[in-house]
Amino acid sequence: MSTTITPIGDATAIQAERMLLGSLLNERDAMPTIADRITERAFVSSFHRAIFLAIQRCWNHGTPADVASVHDELARDPDFQDTDRWLHALYDMTELMRYSVEYGWPCHAPYYASQVIDHARRRALAEAGAEIIRAASAGTDLDPALAMHQAMAGLDAFGAIEEPKGPRTYAEIVPAFQEELVDRLNGALPRRNVPSGFTLLDHRLQGGFYPGELIILAARPGMGKSAMMIQLAHNAAKLGKHTLIYSAEMSAASLVHRAVSDVAGAPFGDLATQQLTPSQFELFQRASEQLARLPVSIDDTSAISTAQMLVRTQAEQRKHDLGLVIFDYISLAGDKVQGDNEQQRTTKIVRNLKHIARVCDVPVIALGQLNRAVETRSGRRPTLSDLRDSGSVEQEADKVLFLYRHDYYVGLGVEQPDDALTGTCDVIIAKHRNGPTGDVRLRFLADTMAFRDLEPSYLQRQVA
Repeated sequence: MSTTITPIGDATAIQAERMLLGSLLNERDAMPTIADRITERAFVSSFHRAIFLAIQRCWNHGTPADVASVHDELARDPDFQDTDRWLHALYDMTELMRYSVEYGWPCHAPYYASQVIDHARRRALAEAGAEIIRAASAGTDLDPALAMHQAMAGLDAFGAIEEPKGPRTYAEIVPAFQEELVDRLNGALPRRNVPSGFTLLDHRLQGGFYPGELIILAARPGMGKSAMMIQLAHNAAKLGKHTLIYSAEMSAASLVHRAVSDVAGAPFGDLATQQLTPSQFELFQRASEQLARLPVSIDDTSAISTAQMLVRTQAEQRKHDLGLVIFDYISLAGDKVQGDNEQQRTTKIVRNLKHIARVCDVPVIALGQLNRAVETRSGRRPTLSDLRDSGSVEQEADKVLFLYRHDYYVGLGVEQPDDALTGTCDVIIAKHRNGPTGDVRLRFLADTMAFRDLEPSYLQRQVA
């Protein structure tokens, strides 16, 4: 099956391009109004594209973009000189100026730019749709949601059809803050933060996790990252915050086993026995019924890409009031980069996870690993430099949390027992963009792989 693309509105697209270019040539202050809104790829005419780039270069150099200076810029473009349009460029640009004055107003450049972008997006949408049809007809392994996302993402290459935010004065920003103050006074402001469920940790994190934040939770293997992930999901869900877990490491069935153990407060190993006792069966049955009522979704797609995560997170938002997204874990994302450079790949993944947090306006917790170097240091307490590809991860994250259990290293025979640390886990707040760093100590129940607050007396001393 073949598909033929018929150009959409080429005549009107050319007209819009002529109006825009004429406006830019007539009005020297027009370029700043559209410079951050449109790219040269939006032009269907190669001649118009060359003129736009020449005007843009003039503006970048601080040169008035009149016919003479733009013509000089075109003279430096060898690709353009090889075309027949070079012979008539001066006349054609003069005609563009006349056209925009006769049929419009040069001061309306932003409106004409929006029209050019709109036509470019229509053409691109038609091409993307045809490509999707071709792929579907060929029987290739097609992810429809991802294909749609990629088609829509490509539209941004032409520019922003909406008015860009740009700089705003305090006078423009403060009224929204004042409205928020009134809502806070009246108790009408909805609670958007997602508490961790641990008293002292929430105190140190100033309420927990907030929409738009990227939180990195990292530790060496065996510290309890997955157990902490499940507890954070359950704690949020119990407060009515729908939680979405992307599990690239464990299957949904494996996660449910761990989750049932957490809810039941029973050793995870009991679920691995060949035959349950009647009391164990009853305990796990009740726990599974409680689990089924928690607003948690699990996507266990192997090697899921961040582009797929964005599409599926937005789809989940349309179905639920999504409060938290968790990804386990960074290194297992399916994103690829040219040259197979792992550091560049990690940078891309982390930036895209931050993008998901911002676009979807939810906190995103991403699990990560630490370098082996931490094992060779005295004390073995992790620092930011122990993060794999730490530069990009540290830069993009709003909060970085590490888990450290002294008992783990005692079990390995590399640390001496310490009664004060037995049965505990330190959550190390290594980065907190809007608050203090420091350590929070939790109780760790090894048989059930569960975390709990320490005694009230400890909490009172720490809060004080």
